[in-house]
Amino acid sequence: MVLTPEEQAIIEERFEALEARNKRLEQLIRSGRAFTNNPLALATDLDDLGSVKTYLEFELQSGDPADTPLPDTGRLYTKDLRGQTRPFWQSDSGDVYILGRPEVLIVKSADESVTSSTTLQNDNELLFAVGASETWVFTLCIFATAATASDLKMDITVPSGANVSWLHSRSFGSTSGFPVFNAHESGGAGAVSYDAEAKRGTMIFGTVVNSTNAGNVQLRWAQNSSGGTATTVHARSWMTAIQLS
Repeated sequence: MVLTPEEQAIIEERFEALEARNKRLEQLIRSGRAFTNNPLALATDLDDLGSVKTYLEFELQSGDPADTPLPDTGRLYTKDLRGQTRPFWQSDSGDVYILGRPEVLIVKSADESVTSSTTLQNDNELLFAVGASETWVFTLCIFATAATASDLKMDITVPSGANVSWLHSRSFGSTSGFPVFNAHESGGAGAVSYDAEAKRGTMIFGTVVNSTNAGNVQLRWAQNSSGGTATTVHARSWMTAIQLS
């Protein structure tokens, strides 16, 4: 079979592309077992060259890599993160990303009440643990009941050395209109006003950047003014948190 010049040029172009792909594939066969940011870009359809198929295989390595991946490649590995094995991705620039970020979701299982006390106490269930040098964002939805004379106050405590910024919706009910969100830095409680002794809701949003001490991010609350009618944080209040780094 004699090929036309056009057919010959097409075949040569295909083989040049295949050689370029093979060079890149050779970069992957090394001790680091890195693979490309888009492995499918190399394991492409080579059927036009005689139903040749290319497959990439890789292993999850445990622990921090000793070096950075070669250019145009990345590395998938695992390591322990506070007692759980987590997957990580390292780019060729050395940047590391957590895959499937650690997440916390807590739904309060029982009512909890305080009477005649303005001393902030730890909520029994609405807290989560953070490790050293971690950054988390968190959200709380609080369902509570309080007398208009007592109201509710809350704060967020964090491990020593950590920085936390958070805000909460301050007002409830028809007499206050739309809620106002007050912002807080580390320390200081936020008060919530009630227009009636009825179940109301408030939202809390925050960010915690931890230092070297592991510990808990903890919701505390109490009556804003001491009173004989119980202030209650109800079951089905919830907290969610996501680790960013």
